[in-house]
Amino acid sequence: MRGCWTARGYQEISTPILVNKKLWEQSGHWEHFRENMFLVESEEQIFASKPMNWPGIDARLPSRARFVRDLPLRFADMGRLHRNERSGTLTGLFRVRQSTQDARYLTAVPTSSRTRSRSFSNWSATGTQTFAHRPFFKLSTRPPKSMGRTSSGRRPSGPCTDALKANGLAYDLNPGDGAFYGPKIGRWTSRTASGATLALATCPA
Repeated sequence: MRGCWTARGYQEISTPILVNKKLWEQSGHWEHFRENMFLVESEEQIFASKPMNWPGIDARLPSRARFVRDLPLRFADMGRLHRNERSGTLTGLFRVRQSTQDARYLTAVPTSSRTRSRSFSNWSATGTQTFAHRPFFKLSTRPPKSMGRTSSGRRPSGPCTDALKANGLAYDLNPGDGAFYGPKIGRWTSRTASGATLALATCPA
């Protein structure tokens, strides 16, 4: 996977597993995801084990992305995640309390649709070429409980839809099952030992 990252221009970083509550408030996790996070109190401060990589990656951007000429920025983090899943929802590879996630993060100006489309094409091909998976895709739209607002006249899942179409990828619509921070594309495969489907990756808008 490191070879795939390097070939596509991603810089590997490592974000901390235990992060102060302030970051989770800023990212929206404290409001929308707190019940699924493991919390730790130390020196009258609250910390949480990261349930996903991107807030830690995002926290690095202000010092790097001061000028538009620095964009696009590409970071990758093979991070260990922890989620406080309820016992009844633990179903093998779908929902576990600890997992390792290959997270790649592209920051680009809003008008660079060609860059985003090319990045998604690289993202969607990586697992297929490396591990010989045969993926299929699901477009999950914004859920009822979510952050921010969609500006009038703009399609809620426009960037995701455009990326799928630009790369000629067929997909199923999964209404309302996106992340609280917006719609996302899920890449799935049916090539597991049990024959069950397995989520390989997601690509938020």
